[in-house]
Amino acid sequence: SMAVLVAFVAALILTLAVVPIAKKWARLLGLVDKPDENRKLHDQAIPLVGGLVIFVAVLVSLALTFGIFRNQFGFDWRLYGLLLGCAFILFVGVLDDRFELRGRQKLLGQFIAATILIAFGFQFEQISILGTRFKLDIFSIIFVYAWLLIGINSVNLLDGADGFATTIGLMMSGALCVISLVLSPELSLNAVITAAAAGALLGFLRYNFPPASVYLGDAGSMMIGLFISAMAIQSSSKQFTVWAFVAPIALLSIPMFDTMAAIIRRQLTGRSIYTVDRGHLHHALLRKGFGPRKALLLFFAMCLMTATGGTLSMIHRQAEYALASIAAVIIFLMVGRVFGFGELRLVINKVNGFLRSFLILPKHRRSHQIAVRLQGERDWELCWQVLREFAEKSNLLQLNMNLNLPWLHENFHAKFHQPDKKISPDDQWTAEFPLLVGDRTIGRIVLVGIVGEVSFYDTIGELADVLASLQPYLEQTIKSHDASELVAETPADQTAEAQVVSSTQPAQGSHMLDVG
Repeated sequence: SMAVLVAFVAALILTLAVVPIAKKWARLLGLVDKPDENRKLHDQAIPLVGGLVIFVAVLVSLALTFGIFRNQFGFDWRLYGLLLGCAFILFVGVLDDRFELRGRQKLLGQFIAATILIAFGFQFEQISILGTRFKLDIFSIIFVYAWLLIGINSVNLLDGADGFATTIGLMMSGALCVISLVLSPELSLNAVITAAAAGALLGFLRYNFPPASVYLGDAGSMMIGLFISAMAIQSSSKQFTVWAFVAPIALLSIPMFDTMAAIIRRQLTGRSIYTVDRGHLHHALLRKGFGPRKALLLFFAMCLMTATGGTLSMIHRQAEYALASIAAVIIFLMVGRVFGFGELRLVINKVNGFLRSFLILPKHRRSHQIAVRLQGERDWELCWQVLREFAEKSNLLQLNMNLNLPWLHENFHAKFHQPDKKISPDDQWTAEFPLLVGDRTIGRIVLVGIVGEVSFYDTIGELADVLASLQPYLEQTIKSHDASELVAETPADQTAEAQVVSSTQPAQGSHMLDVG
């Protein structure tokens, strides 16, 4: 309809016009992203005003559209809830961009924003399976909370390379607009809202396209995540069948897959899920040899596929389209070892160890070690071999080595595990130490030993000697490539195809296969 076109064009023009002005104000107010030579590797401070500009552009565009076509739209409280929720998450994001909030503080803000939307009616009431309808009741609220929080954080985590979060927002807003126009005239209000968002995001992509001159910031990425998650609910909440649930999942499948891989990667290597690394999808595409623009175009193609699958599922009321599009993207990434292959091997290893712990008697178990290269190509094997030999000599139950050098795109995990000796937790000791090179922490060492079997203090002293002897090797390994190539994130970046090397060491006639 004409209202949809007006909303789109108005938001597009407003964004194009306001971004240059907002960039100047951002620098004056200190709302910029400064390089830190660790994770943020750009050359200069970049303004973080994308979220503010997009929100203002959408708001003004909607006001203009509703003013022109005031008699074509009915009153809907959910629109006010959506704007209020987006405004609140935007406020939380701006505070984070300016003052760096703690993770729990951001999570509380996200929870409040989700509560606002739920209070204004964003929820599913029932679902139909094989012709039978089931009321969701309290489970509806739980599902919506989970959906909104996952959507917010998935897009936020994906916002690590120029244009990626903007592209996912643009593609999903466009798909939701098409769905709203096709499904029912009653959803034309949704079409106008998503069209305005698509216009603003397209205008912002002009400045966010690699090399970006302005960033979304946490304010923008969290707001986009909340918006498209909420509109996905809105576009399918009047439907009651399974395909109405699968289609929104297809729309957000790529950022959700990226988030799931990050959680698996960090959890199964013994790290906090808040650990910073450079293992996300956009990093993987860059390391695979794609330049920033080619990586964004490939990402655009994948988003187009899942958006098309989700849209066709809603239009034809068949979940197969959405499921096929999700499967196609994941298979492409996994089979091509572009992304997720290392995480898959971690899961397989975990499941394998769990299953074999039931099938193999304790007396036949042997010690086990696994080394997983998640990113990078530097040779950390000698370091791990020395530490593993130390663990065997000291009769440790377990030794973990986690290396994480995000500024060099390196991520390496290794673990040694002795057979289960049925040692009570009260008879074990655990110690964790940073692995240092110069003034940088490049990883952590975790030891688990048996109380009284070997002196704890002697073990720690010997470990200190081992780490000191490894310092020259670690320094040389870090300097083994030109750091400037790694920082630039060009097609010359090192390929980070995940590699897994595992071996089994005999231990007094028994072996251990549970490495988790």
